[in-house]
Amino acid sequence: MFPANYVHCMNPGYKEISYANNSLLQKTIISKVLPTLDDTIKDVFSKNFPISTFEIADLGCSSGPNTFLIISQVIDSIHGICQQAQLKFPEARVFLNDLPGNDFNAIFRSVPTFYEGLQKQKGDMLEPCFIVGVPGSFYGRLVPSRSLHFIHSSNSLHWLSQVPPEVKNINKGNICIAESSPANVVKAYAEQFQKDFSKFLSSRSQELIAGGRMVLTFLCRNNPNPCTEAEDCCFALLGKTLVDLVAQGLVKEAGVDSFNLPLYKPHKEEVCEIVQKEGSFGIDKLKVFEVDWDPRDDVHYKDSELGKCQSGQYFSNTIRAAVEQMISFHFGDAIIDRLFTRFATRVAEHLGDPNKGKTVNILISFTKK
Repeated sequence: MFPANYVHCMNPGYKEISYANNSLLQKTIISKVLPTLDDTIKDVFSKNFPISTFEIADLGCSSGPNTFLIISQVIDSIHGICQQAQLKFPEARVFLNDLPGNDFNAIFRSVPTFYEGLQKQKGDMLEPCFIVGVPGSFYGRLVPSRSLHFIHSSNSLHWLSQVPPEVKNINKGNICIAESSPANVVKAYAEQFQKDFSKFLSSRSQELIAGGRMVLTFLCRNNPNPCTEAEDCCFALLGKTLVDLVAQGLVKEAGVDSFNLPLYKPHKEEVCEIVQKEGSFGIDKLKVFEVDWDPRDDVHYKDSELGKCQSGQYFSNTIRAAVEQMISFHFGDAIIDRLFTRFATRVAEHLGDPNKGKTVNILISFTKK
């Protein structure tokens, strides 16, 4: 279990196993959302024009090149409207949010280059874009009331505010919901997600203007029973890899039994029920889609053993960049290389089944009531 003051973040910087260099999967998920994002921005902007400042927030922004994808899309959408209607482009204020441990310095170092690129693309018509870092949990308030026109979050809301306290030492041999997880573990995780997502919606409702819009994307599951799909859950597979290290005497069994990820993948009906019960938002669009663990277009990992091994290593790095710091905090640094080398092998074996090796994602577009 993590202490109350523990703050999870992705691997910082631009080194080999940094999040910035191992987030193509997340970028691919974002790319699937861009058409919905474009429609949503055009809708909210058109309904609120004329305005001097258009304010947006990207929650769980992390660091690296993906951070600026959403900002670019928002500016492109507004620029297109203004150019077509010969309207003055408004100033843009962008709040980039993540937990305090996030590598905000890497973001700020990239801002001047981002500004230069905008100026070259858009020219004199573009008004200033002001980027602000907002450290803190999005399971609470982050910006002033009724200040935002649009909120975005991708690849973040499956991370809970905490591991449910009831789960401690009862989810034996697992680090998240798995096939063998007891019913009370599943119940505790579901209740924690309900509390957290309700707080998220309530907080965002206070920060958005009337009629403001929000687009969220996060991991979900296709089956109402969380244990049914656990066999194809990469984090459950990582838990099995830790058990492998127990068998090798590298990790204590009690260490695995006491470690759980603050992670929950809801079913779409759960999400809709929470939204309806919280009451601040109407759902405009809901879509569930899948993305391959290795989304590279030039890799055909199912065609050969070598391809599977390459994809196994690639995906192992992707997951390592996301959870290495949590695992190191609990188990220490000494096991990390062996753990993720073994995990890469397990992933390669898993990819032998053509029906496995996909993330399931939910896309939801909201309007504040």
